[in-house]
This record gives sequence, structure tokens and C-alpha cells, in this order.
Amino acid sequence: MEVRRISVFPLELFVMSHIGRQKLACCLHHFLSLGLRTRSKAGKIEGTFRLSSPPVLLGYEREQLRKMGDPPNLPPRDATFITLFLTVLPTLNPPQPFEDRLASSEPSYLEKHLTTWEQDVTRLVPHRKMKTLVCDISGKTVCVTRFFRSLNPPVLVDDQPTTPEMVARYVSMIPQIPGTTLFPGLFDVWLTSDQVLRLLSGDSEDLAVLLYCYLLHLGEKAWVMLGHGVPYGPSAYVLTRHENNQRLVTYQLWDPATGHNFDVRDNFCPLQKVYCLMNDENIWANVQSEEEARHTRFDVVRRSDWLPVFGRNVGAPTGSIQPAVLEYTHTSSSSCQVLQDNLEKHLRDSLMKWRKTSRSTAAVWYSDITFERALITDLGERLVGAQCTFKQVGLGALSKIMVLPCSG
Repeated sequence: MEVRRISVFPLELFVMSHIGRQKLACCLHHFLSLGLRTRSKAGKIEGTFRLSSPPVLLGYEREQLRKMGDPPNLPPRDATFITLFLTVLPTLNPPQPFEDRLASSEPSYLEKHLTTWEQDVTRLVPHRKMKTLVCDISGKTVCVTRFFRSLNPPVLVDDQPTTPEMVARYVSMIPQIPGTTLFPGLFDVWLTSDQVLRLLSGDSEDLAVLLYCYLLHLGEKAWVMLGHGVPYGPSAYVLTRHENNQRLVTYQLWDPATGHNFDVRDNFCPLQKVYCLMNDENIWANVQSEEEARHTRFDVVRRSDWLPVFGRNVGAPTGSIQPAVLEYTHTSSSSCQVLQDNLEKHLRDSLMKWRKTSRSTAAVWYSDITFERALITDLGERLVGAQCTFKQVGLGALSKIMVLPCSG
């Protein structure tokens, strides 16, 4: 079992109708999902979690959005958070990690240099895990810097420029599957961006690499960051650097799993510990005494804060294993039509079956449903891989999917 669900909001019970002495009711459940693998690795989970709550939450009212004078780095007031501390007793002892060395595609001198550097970093900061050689789909290890290069994102909205928020949303729609569903130390295969798009799945590192390549194409100064966050545990993020006209430097953290971005000083940032930064030029280990994101200095030029693996003696390997260009295919209109028809039939049959148990059995199906605006935007991306315009599903559009009772 990979996910443990915890009920967060009270159970809502709604009585729909009465048949004699019987009551027909429906229950609304609200859960917080936590990975079982995360607890097995860390032994405990502690932090403040941001909940993904629906736009309309029955039984609750939302506060007003941001008030005037609120600090800009605070999250919006419509977000819901919960602070938890979870542990497992007795403590679970994971199996020993896989220690055998795989064949490498890199030269022997480079492989030795990377291995020696990892050992040096382990002596300095034993609990911070670094990755310099990773296993690709061929079963051989390659230097992690070969996974980074500028890649063109898809055209998400016609006649509009693609923004970082759009590509982050696009990447977050790809299902995230752990590279290993067991415990750390087993084979963690890294996929290239074209392989992720072809398989329509990837783990935390794969999605972070894809998001990094997109942001690099959009002109962002970015790094892939490895660290420890909530609720995923060891995971990968993307860090971007921004400088305004007053030369004020700010850093933003992008979560590829959700598409959200945070200021690194945000108290509700999901990243708890910073281990290392990497891009196509180098790999930097965080050797600072502080490892919390809001207390970490991200100037990689400072050798006292960040220890690089490549320098004057040994440079980063040239050549990327990523494709030069990503090719995208437009979703056929026939596939969208088939999906629309199947969804409409499933909803119609389910709602008509439900209406038979209600007091008014006479019902008609309102067939004038604009699925392109209401459902295909979100469901089509997940089921067909459609690159559709991002629009929120409004209550007005959803109201068209209701069964209307006949008059009289």
C-alpha cells in the first residue's frame, strides 16, 4: 500500500430522500494522502501540509483573499494548511541499500572523480544525499549533468506566449510514480524528457528535469534541487533566480508534482531540507550548517556554502542525452469526441440510475453540455494527453450536467 489517507474534514452526511422509514443519504469524505514510503524512509513526518481542497467545500466558508498590507511572500488566504507530526512505533528498519556498482557510460577518470567527491561530501554532511551518477534506461550510469538542456515546451494556448506557470501546470498533469516503490538504494532509473512524455509518467526527478528544461527554454536561470520535503520525503524541485531593476535577487521554488511555486522564504514552502543543486554546468553540495530553505544562501559562487564537483582540474562532460527538440502531436478531434461521448454516457446512465431511488422518478437529461469548457479541459489532459487551454471548471458549467425533474 503506497498511500495512507487521513480524514481531515468532518464527515458530511446529507439526507437526499425518505422511503418509508428508510433514509437515502450520501457521504462526502475529505482526505489527506501521505505516502507510506515516506514514513518508511524518514521514520516520521513532521511539517505543515498544503491541502488540495475543492473550489466549493460544503459546510465551510472561505475567508477573503489577500488583504492589503500582507507580505507578498505569504500564500493566498484561500489555501488550506494542516500541521502534523506522524511517526511509526516500533520503528521500521528498511533493508540495506543496493551497493553493487553498475557499468558506466562515463570515462573511468570521471567516474572515479565523481565517486571521490561523493565520499568527501558524505564525510562533511553525512545525512545529505547527493547524486552524481544516475542510471539511465539502458541500465548504465551517466553523469547527471547530461540530463539538462533547453527543450521546447508545447504550445499550450493559441496566440499567447507560454509562461512558466503554464509549463509548471502542464508538467504537474503527468502522473508521478516513484522510481522504486520499495526502499532507497534500489535501482532509481532516470528518464529523459521524451521518454517521460512517451510513457506519460515519471518520478520526482524526471518531472523536475522536464520542468527545468522547459524553464531554461523560457529564459529562466534555474537549477534542479534535491532535498527533503513534505509530504513526499526525498524529492526534487526546481529553483529559479530573479533579479529586478534594483538588483534585488529573489529565489522561487517550483514543485513539479503540483505546479505550485513558492518563495524560498515562505514558511509554508514544502521543501524542508536542501541537499544539492545541479544544472548542465555543475553540481553543488550544500555544506552550510543550515539546510532549511528559508535560511539557506543560494549563491553557488560562495565556496564556503556550496561545494562544486567540477572545477579547473576536471570539467563537466559535454553532450546531453536529451533530444535536441521535443516533437508534439496534436490530439485528434475524433479522440476528444469519443472521450466526450463516453463521459456523457457514463454520467447520464449513473444519474438516471440514481434518480430512480429519489421521490421524483420523472427526469430528463439536459444534453446541451459544453464538455470542452467544463470537463475535457481537465479530464482530457489526463486521459488523452490533450494539450488544451487551461480553464477552471465553473459552477455554471457544472450545473449543466444535472438531471432536471419534469414539471408537473
